[in-house]
Amino acid sequence: MEDKVEEIYRKFSTLEEDIKNSKKRINIRFIILSILFMLFAIYLTYEAFSYKDEAEYLLHMGLGMCILLYFQRVYSIRELNSKYKQSVVPELLSLINSNLTYTTQAGHTEDEFKKAEVYDDRIDKYSSSDLIQAIIGKTSMKISYILVENRGNYNNIVAYVPAYTGTLVTLDFNKYFTGKTKIYTMVF
Repeated sequence: MEDKVEEIYRKFSTLEEDIKNSKKRINIRFIILSILFMLFAIYLTYEAFSYKDEAEYLLHMGLGMCILLYFQRVYSIRELNSKYKQSVVPELLSLINSNLTYTTQAGHTEDEFKKAEVYDDRIDKYSSSDLIQAIIGKTSMKISYILVENRGNYNNIVAYVPAYTGTLVTLDFNKYFTGKTKIYTMVF
């Protein structure tokens, strides 16, 4: 077992280093292109007095490109994090118990969350991810990350604000109980 843990550690240390390097490259590319855009914008502003229409058009194009670059950066970093999670977590879980399965884009349903009676306020937007589940003997287990957001109006801007975040663990012991047990962890 120790040999397997060391092997996994070496494998994921290499993967983690590759991901860190990829993130650095993504960030450096974003910074360089943003600086080039700013220099270009300064040049266009300087030249705007003689070519106002063309300069304004190019400035808007450059600003649009900068926004697209930013979203591409965010997307690339999310993909790298997801790749890391999808390769690390399943192998680590298999060390704990071979019955454990992991799914990144799945989780408890909204009905399961409501049935757990952990949160009893309104739910405008619900999402759940990072599902770990297993059936051990006759007991089924589900663990997932939950995010509940409520819609709010702040200075005439409609936005979703997190109302509940946490990890939900549900166990079905395949027995009938007359009560429920709830365990809360409070973080301040």
